[in-house]
Amino acid sequence: MKEQINHWYQLLRDFAAFDGPLPSLGQYQFDLALHALFAVTTLALAGLAVWLARHTVSSSLRRMGAVLLVCMLVALPGYVYVNNYRVGIYLLMWPNELLAILRFFPEQLEQAVTQHRIAATGTFWLALLACIRALNAATPAHVPGLLLVFVAMLAPWPVLYAGQVAWHKLGVLQEYRTGKAMFDAQCQTAGLTVHQKVDDVAGVRLGRMRAELPDTRFADKTWADAGIPLDRIGQRYVAAFLDFDFSNSDVQNAGFSISGFDTVTMGGYRFVDVPGPDGSYQRWRLKGFRPSQGHVQETIATEEAARHVVSIDALDTPALRAHWVAGSRMSVTDASDQRLLGELRAFAYAPPQRKLDAPPQERNWYWALTCPPYRDIPGAMARMAVEQVLTPTRKR
Repeated sequence: MKEQINHWYQLLRDFAAFDGPLPSLGQYQFDLALHALFAVTTLALAGLAVWLARHTVSSSLRRMGAVLLVCMLVALPGYVYVNNYRVGIYLLMWPNELLAILRFFPEQLEQAVTQHRIAATGTFWLALLACIRALNAATPAHVPGLLLVFVAMLAPWPVLYAGQVAWHKLGVLQEYRTGKAMFDAQCQTAGLTVHQKVDDVAGVRLGRMRAELPDTRFADKTWADAGIPLDRIGQRYVAAFLDFDFSNSDVQNAGFSISGFDTVTMGGYRFVDVPGPDGSYQRWRLKGFRPSQGHVQETIATEEAARHVVSIDALDTPALRAHWVAGSRMSVTDASDQRLLGELRAFAYAPPQRKLDAPPQERNWYWALTCPPYRDIPGAMARMAVEQVLTPTRKR
């Protein structure tokens, strides 16, 4: 018995904390107990309202109260499954709700109907108007009873609100644990593997590269390059293989500092060849001696492109993506014989948001957990990994 009590105590404590990785919970047992608690509480409060109505107000008011009670109980179940939990706001903002529906029809109407906000808020206002009308027609002796009925009818709302919070927490917790377990399993294979190191490399050729996309990519579950979510993209990704500058703000979360310097220049390769749509390549070089002076490009034939190829490909499955787990594989190959010289396997997991009004699938790769962690220059993880395989020549 003592062990069972300790088990439930630990379960409730972990459930209340919920801000970090949690141990395994007896979820189904807890779900059942939670729903039973809410059902009993709601029925008890409804019974109290009926008892108060029978003993404090007239028969006509009892009939009216019974109708309102039925309306309220019909509307209550919808609130258990809604995605937006700011109950107090919607109870007091019914006119604004109507205006929003009229302005943004039909999207807002569909959302409101789906979330049962109309039914729940309408019930509240009907109860309020009915009580005001009853108070105007009632004798002074009936006023306390009417107030008690009104309070009893509103009492289930905070209980249901607590139920929504608990339901949301349980749903997010279950999704977090499922996705985190998948992410941890993939991380067992993450990291850089160097099969053969090559020194004194003048330039590299890019195969598949990280495409230029807007910031909305962070909210896209299917973003192909989400396995390394914070790395540079587009032209900045290309330029990172040449000399590039970074400042202290770029490394503030990397565990080290370059305080005392405005910027630091990281030496790179002399040139980088970028594939074009017609099969040719654009060779990028520094325009001057500093990255701030810009870059120049010239078209070269395919056979003139650099020998060593750097490519990034997706490394995940639809089952992983369903839980916002993504993977990327950066490979370095020798184009002359297709030998694999090295590869970086990286993974990311975007956990569900803990905000009560956030849908479970509304996430952001920007805040994703990653492996391996960014222990070097943020935004240049793939670039720095390539340097561990292909050492740039220092001859200029």
